[in-house]
Parts: sequence; structure tokens; C-alpha cells
Amino acid sequence: MADERPQERQLSSLEEEPRLLRVEVQVGPAILRAHRNGGRNEVLLVEDGLEVIVEVHLETGAEGDVAARQIILRGRAHLHHNPREGGVDHRRLRRLFEGLVIRLRGRLRSLHTTRSLGRLRNGDVLGLCEGAPRHQQRSQQHPQTAEPPHATCPFPAPWYEAEQDEGSSCPRHYLPGADSRSWTKPSTQHTAPTKGGLNLRRHRADNPGSADLQLLNRRPCTEAPLGTRSGSRSTPHTSPPRCVWHTGPRDSPLPEAVLPTPAPILATVGRATMSTLETALAAWRSALGEAHVVTEPEALTAAETATFATTQRIPAILRPANTAEVQASLRIAQEHRVPVYPVSAGRNWGYGSRVPPRDGCVLMELGRMNRILGYDEKLAYLTVEPGVTFRQAHAWLRAQGSRLFITSIGGSPDASMVGNALERGDGRGPHADIFQHVCGLEVVLPTGERLETGHARFPGARAAPVFRWGVGPSLDGLFSQSSLGVVTRMTFWLARKQPYFREFFCSVDEDAQLWERVDRLQALALDGTLRSSFFFWNDIKALSVTQQYPYAAVGGRTPLPTWALEQFREGFGRWAISGALHAPDEDMGAVLERRLATALEGLSRPLHLSPPPPDGESPFQGVPTDANLAMAYWRKRTPRPEEPHPDRDRCGFIWCSVALPFTGEEAQRAVGMAERVPRLFGFEPNLALLAHSPRCLYLVVAIAFDRDGRGEDDRALACYRALARELSTAGYYPTRLGLQAEGDTLPTADDSAVILRRLKQALDPAGILAPGRYEPGSPEKDSE
Repeated sequence: MADERPQERQLSSLEEEPRLLRVEVQVGPAILRAHRNGGRNEVLLVEDGLEVIVEVHLETGAEGDVAARQIILRGRAHLHHNPREGGVDHRRLRRLFEGLVIRLRGRLRSLHTTRSLGRLRNGDVLGLCEGAPRHQQRSQQHPQTAEPPHATCPFPAPWYEAEQDEGSSCPRHYLPGADSRSWTKPSTQHTAPTKGGLNLRRHRADNPGSADLQLLNRRPCTEAPLGTRSGSRSTPHTSPPRCVWHTGPRDSPLPEAVLPTPAPILATVGRATMSTLETALAAWRSALGEAHVVTEPEALTAAETATFATTQRIPAILRPANTAEVQASLRIAQEHRVPVYPVSAGRNWGYGSRVPPRDGCVLMELGRMNRILGYDEKLAYLTVEPGVTFRQAHAWLRAQGSRLFITSIGGSPDASMVGNALERGDGRGPHADIFQHVCGLEVVLPTGERLETGHARFPGARAAPVFRWGVGPSLDGLFSQSSLGVVTRMTFWLARKQPYFREFFCSVDEDAQLWERVDRLQALALDGTLRSSFFFWNDIKALSVTQQYPYAAVGGRTPLPTWALEQFREGFGRWAISGALHAPDEDMGAVLERRLATALEGLSRPLHLSPPPPDGESPFQGVPTDANLAMAYWRKRTPRPEEPHPDRDRCGFIWCSVALPFTGEEAQRAVGMAERVPRLFGFEPNLALLAHSPRCLYLVVAIAFDRDGRGEDDRALACYRALARELSTAGYYPTRLGLQAEGDTLPTADDSAVILRRLKQALDPAGILAPGRYEPGSPEKDSE
């Protein structure tokens, strides 16, 4: 008897392409497994989940050749399923499948390039596993009493080869959400492929000469297509009897769905087809390097997660290292019409994190661009790239022995300085309005062109980092809160630590007392007594920073009962006023203390002045702190971790920030609305008034909730929209917009919306840069 083992030999040429025998896909419940929580040592037991397995069975060698061998490319990924969410996360399930298909094609491309197919033996498995254990083997036939191994998913579901019910032309389907051991016979009517669905080429039983392998986004007509937007057109389609996954004749060529060469249109991702995206990804890999074009499902899923509900899908992540690579990346996006959404550190928590406004945007993360490019102690400036964080800048200045500091923010110390400034974020200290103290921007336009603002555009300009305006129109503002360019460099003007520095704090028991103090402190800010920012916090905000919601003490009731809040007020008060005094010497500091005490006199609680901190180190003098991140965990039932990350920990958190005139009367009116609306939705009014200038206050409202609670995402977004609508109707408009404001159009009394669209069209003719971001009033564009 002849030896059945195939002989090992090298492929003599790339013409010996493998033939596709079949493709198998399994989606089923995952077995109990141990799972490491990120890079930490905590070990969780995951009982609920789905496992996606894609196998591509190939054969090399001529028909009848003793050396013919079968090769299996296998991709496996695991989707964690939280039963409290009420079902399977179909969007992530489809994302896992798409990622596996892309990686399998890349693996095959690598095998062709290295000619390593010839070194394989019959039945070799080339795995691409994503952290899940091997799924238990199941029979090819699935009797009705057996646990079904397949699940109908939001990605296109094939007709699986299985037993048919008598008189039916369709095999049984396992529908997610049904009993795990029940089978459902779907209707023979199916929806046709829809916008946003994945399309691969699939062989039809009635066309045996075709080697196409097509996977269509179909669902029974009794159930809307999952992962498909409402309103999308669909037409009935009847599946042929017993349509199974195979590729026809044995000598059929390998289908383009798994070939290393670009395939025809395979899927629609935002405005780019899958074939277009694949071509763009290949170009980006060439420009940035394979390691800096990320398509792993876990990374994409993390990037698609914010502190409130999102549905946008991200097909890939780009990580350029310098301005030239940003230019190359945008030129590729322009050429292939693939939308790109740039972020710096991606910690825009409460405003959408790093999730794009539109589906299908490729994420461009600028974290690798983290160099400090310029510094002057005497002129007090620091020039940085967008990946430089507040923590990094503070540590670098200390290492230089500098007496300068960059304004610290209430958000993460690992947030980007450039990103925060471009969003016109606020901070503590004399430069609290951060964008007012920057200059010399380097910007890459969506076309790949580069420009610099101010004097920086002139060769050898000595005043570029110290003179903001330059000559002619000032362009800096065009790139703040906009989608007109990617900022790759910025100069920050720093403040100097003063010999006299004291933090102050006092409590207010009655609202009426607060409004009068607002007017008095505004006068001190205008005359220069208060040169640094100061804040008015209500009791809920202070409580949420010091502890988590006292579920046990209140019997699990929400919102917080009045009696529980009154207990906290006994020690804290109704409102707190805090800030800092800066002076060049002790004598001037004593004068400032007296003026502040006079403005706050008449309160039942005394004014407290802190002793000077060692080396002037304080959050009001540039020391970054993550203390305020505790607010995001206010309604969580699990303890706050040592290293907080609200996206990862499924914290529910939404910001609503509006501007109002700096008067007690205006503050009282706006605060009244901000206290009433959240209570209508079952949330505590978490409020702060931020004084960054002598003329304007920010009213900042935090909506904190637990995303693991049923219906909490929808309720929180409804609360935000109701609050934003009421405040804008009263004349209080946002200071910045987040993803939660998507779809809301701010009314305008001029032609600004038309002009902004005209600017966008001029600088971004293909509309590839952050589509939908800061385009208020613009008409909705169809995603093609």
C-alpha cells in the first residue's frame, strides 16, 4: 500500500496557487474559560460568550498529484457576552468576523510571498487565534436535540448545511436571544444585502461552474437585519434549496475573497467599499509599517467604546510617527476616499472618547508623535507634538529644574495637551483657557498639504513661538473644534510659579448667599485680584469625587434621597468655592488675602487658606491629578480601580457644558434648569460653575450612570438632549460638542452654516477628514 503521506517539496513558482475546497464558519457559545483582564493580574471567569471560527480549506498541487496537500487557514476570536445587556452585541460580532477575514487574507499573502506553502503537510492548520480556547468539536450533522453550533449574526449569515424540516427548502437557523437549545425555522423570504453589510463571494448550488464565495447579509423577513440602519432598502430573496458552502469544481481557481490580490467590492464600510479599504490598508502598511496599521478585533472594539452608547464601527487604526507619515496617510485616504478620524491620546471621556461621529472612519492615533520640540525658560514656552500628555510635560519640566508649569486639567493626566487645547478644554491656574495661550500651529490639511500659522510660516522667523498673530488673517482658530486639518505641532505659553501661593476654600449653605458671592468674586477677577481660575461646586459634585454612590445605605434607591444628601451637607455645605491666590511676594499676597476675605464675609463658614505646598507643587500650578475621574465611577457598583479608565470599566458619563455671562443673576437662572432636568430622568444634578475669565462662566453638568444597568444608556442620552435643548432655548449654548450631540442642530441667525460648509469643501474636497465632526447645521450626507 502506497504511503499516503504527501511528499515534501518546494513550490517552483507562484503559479501553483492553491484551490479553495470550502470555507467553514462557526459561531457558537464559548466554553467556560479563564481570562486575564487586560494586562492586569485579575482573573475573571467568563461563562457567557460567543466564539467565531473561520476556516478556509485549500489544496495545492495538481489533481491526482501524490504531493497534493490540504491546508487549513483558521481564524478564531471570542466575544464576551454580558447577559445584563439583554443580548448579543451583534456589532462586535460582525467586527470580529471581518477582522478574521482580513487577517486570513494577509496570512495567505505571506505564504505566497515566502513560498512556504510547499513546506506544509496535508491537513496543516495555520491558526490566527484571538485568546479563546479551541471550541469543542461537533458533528457535521446537527440533530434537533443537539446544541446548535451556529448562530445567525449581524454579519452576513450563510445557509448552513444541516437537517431540513420536512417540506422546507431552508435548513434550520439558530437565532440569538432564543433558548440555547431551541431551533427556529425561518421564513424563505430574506432581505438582500444592505448598506453597511459585509459581502463576500459565495457559490450557488444552481451555478456549479462558479467558484464565487459570497456571503450575503440576509435575515428572515420576520426580523430586521441586524447591524443595519433603519430605513435601508431591502428586497425579498429566496434561497435555493440546501445552499451550502463549497466552491464547485475541484479545479476552480481560488476565489478573490481569500486571494492576496485586491478583490472586487466585498463590503461597504462607511463611504469606502471593502476592496477600496483593503487597497488603502495595503498602502498605509507600506507607508507606516505593518505594526502601525492595526486591524485586530480587540483593539478595534476598545476604540469603538465610549462612556455612553455608540454604534460606530472602526475598520482600522493608523499610528503615524511624524508629520510626513500623517501627510502620507491623508493622501492615501484622499486617493481612496476612505474617511479618517484623528485623535491624540483618545481620552476625551464624557464627550465620545475616540469614537468617530460616522460609521466606517479609520482611526488615526497620534500617540507615537510624543516629542518635546522646543523649550525656553526665560520666555516661558514649550513646543510639543500631539502625543505629549500633561503628565509627560510636567515630568519633563521638573527634570529640567524649571519654575514653569503647564495648566493642569480636571480630566486624565494622560490626556493630550494638543488635543485638549484644540477642543478648547479648560484647566486650573492663570492659563485656564488653554487655547488662548497657544501659537505656532503646524497643520496637515486633508489633501496632505502642510501649513504653519503665525510667524512660523516664514523661514527663520525668530518670533514664531512668542508672536501669535503673524501677518494677515490669523488661521489658528480654523483648526480648533473643527475637521479642517490635523495639528501636528503646537507651542504652549507657560506660567511661572510665584513666590506667594495659597489655595483657598469656603462653603456656602444657601443658594441665595452663593449668587451674591458670584458677583463679588467677578469683580475681583476683573480687577486682577484673582488671576487664576476658581470654581463653584455643588454638593453632589463634591460627594461624587469623595465616594461612590451609597447603594447599601439607601437600599439601592436612585436618585440619592434628600435625607442622605442632607447628611453630607452638614459637613460640606450646599456649595463650595475654591481657587488659588498668586503674588510676587508675601506683602502683595497679604493684600490679596484681605480682599478675598472681604468679598466672602457674611458666610456662616470661615474662609480656609492652605499652607504653601513644597516647591509650589499644586494642581493650580501644573501638577496633574486623576482625582476628578472618580466622578465617572459614581454610579458603578464595582470599586474604582487604582488606574481608572472609564471606557474600559464601562462607566456611564456624559458632559454638558454651556457658557453664560459672569453674573449672579445669570448663574441662578442657568443652575435652576440644570438642577431640575436631571432629576426628571432619575439622575443627581452634578454641577460646577467654572470661572476662567472675568466676563464668562462655564456651567458644566455631569451625567453619571452605570452602563451595566438596563436602559441606562438610553435614559442618560435622553437626559442630555433634554438638558441641552432647554439651556440653548434659554440662550445658553455649548462651549464644546461631543458625540452625544450628534444629530442635534444648533440654530443660527446668520449664514455661518453655509460658510462653514464652503470652507470644509475648499479644504477637504473629498470629505475624508472627521466627517460629521463640528459641522452644525450641515445637511446629512449619504454614506455611499
